[in-house]
Amino acid sequence: MKWFPVLIIVSFCLSEARSGEWAQWGGSSQRNNVARDQKLPLDWEVKTRSKFSESRHVKWASSVFSHGYRGAQAAPPAVASGKVFVGSNNNAGHIRELEDEDLAVMVCMRESDGAFLWQHSSKRLKEGKVHDWEFMSVCSTPYVVDDRLWYVNNRCEVVCLDTEGFHDGENDGITTEDRTTKADGDVVWSFDMRAELGVSPHNFVSSSITGSGDVIFLSTGNGVIWDHKTLLRPEAPSFLALDRNTGKIIWEDNSPGRNILHGSWSSPAYGVFDGVPQVIFAGGDGWLYSFNPKGDGKGGSDLLWKFDCNPKELSWNSKNWKVGRNNLIGFPVIYGGLIYIATGQEPEHGSGKGQLLCMDPTKRGDVSPQVVFNRSAPETGIPPKRNLACDTEAGDFTRENPNSALRWSFEEIDRCCGSPAIADNILVIGDSDGSVHCLDAFSGELHWTADTFSRIYAAPLIVDGHVYLGNEDGELHIFRHTADPEAANPVRWVEFSGSLYAPPIAVNHQLYVLSSEELVAIRKAE
Repeated sequence: MKWFPVLIIVSFCLSEARSGEWAQWGGSSQRNNVARDQKLPLDWEVKTRSKFSESRHVKWASSVFSHGYRGAQAAPPAVASGKVFVGSNNNAGHIRELEDEDLAVMVCMRESDGAFLWQHSSKRLKEGKVHDWEFMSVCSTPYVVDDRLWYVNNRCEVVCLDTEGFHDGENDGITTEDRTTKADGDVVWSFDMRAELGVSPHNFVSSSITGSGDVIFLSTGNGVIWDHKTLLRPEAPSFLALDRNTGKIIWEDNSPGRNILHGSWSSPAYGVFDGVPQVIFAGGDGWLYSFNPKGDGKGGSDLLWKFDCNPKELSWNSKNWKVGRNNLIGFPVIYGGLIYIATGQEPEHGSGKGQLLCMDPTKRGDVSPQVVFNRSAPETGIPPKRNLACDTEAGDFTRENPNSALRWSFEEIDRCCGSPAIADNILVIGDSDGSVHCLDAFSGELHWTADTFSRIYAAPLIVDGHVYLGNEDGELHIFRHTADPEAANPVRWVEFSGSLYAPPIAVNHQLYVLSSEELVAIRKAE
């Protein structure tokens, strides 16, 4: 572990969701999965479907299938205006005439009882697994404002929907949809990133949109092809800002370019630091980027800073995934005016060394801990390289960066697909080895570690003094949210019928747990 003197920076954004709604991943643009004053029961139980009536404090359960691409955090639901919106595949067969089709769908349900209202259906891409895996769910939590919803579907399209569907008797925006029944989604506009920008996603697209004002932000998902080496479209943007009302491009950026390691599966965060708005993107090259949310005014980006999240001496090793550079799969999280992110790789690459990083977002330029030079130009930093940032055999060497934004790093951690959650200056994160780590958010000091004995791919939920964190075996572990080392012993754990790849959420005194088999809503019995 390394830590540095702590600088507390005032951020003027809310770090938690607004009361009564959970309208995007993490509840707010800070991406910090924390809820307050939810009055959730701790003695709830979930029985199998044959004995579901015996479950305790379960309000409802719905057949929603979170078979998301495991290289990214599966997408939890969003809740707003009395509705629950969640990505799924079509296995539930909510629309009879479509029940035999392999589709990725965005489902809308009633918050009070889980009743199906409508779904927006997307057909599979013809190229297959290189771009779109069969039977996968939508891996995007929608961004909801008033009666509009935005999400990224399996076809690499940004879609804007009317949250009322066709239940309001109107066909908004696009009026040429193939299906316009009350069971179908009402498309306001859509933007095809493959056709319009040349984006070539690897395996799947998983960006969860955030926004500010009339602008929405997302990662395009650009990545390598099946050989894990060739980037088909290096000129295509990785980061995108669109007008949320029209879908027109505000600005775009392809900073990772040819240095994308594998895929681009993270999602952006937005915050205001010392009065300066920033949108934070995790690049497919393992760098974290911050931009002016307005762009340069000419359709291009306005970079504020960038940070290499990998040690310069590590290489991208496609022959031995257990060692070397990592991707950024979890989301950047904003708390206390600082940025937090963990490094990792898709689960198929196995376990390996990861890092949890904390940085100061008020610096500008290259704010990485080290800068790479070459003996041929010893006073001028060299551009980033994909496979090996510092190739000593080619004459490269590093110097410590006096402009580094690093506050602390925690290295006793396995790779992470999930993000941290932070409340009351106590950070919690799970890693791919199944461990849960609890640290001081401002110093990086480790408080305790627990073992769930199964891989963890999701972020935790912190709510009302407890931590909820699920694993691949379908166990939701509940810990006390405290620095006390005794908290490493869970309060309890509850087993679900499917794997827990998505983080739980809590809103309106209701806990939502999305497994690979169903979405369960838990509420204290009245």
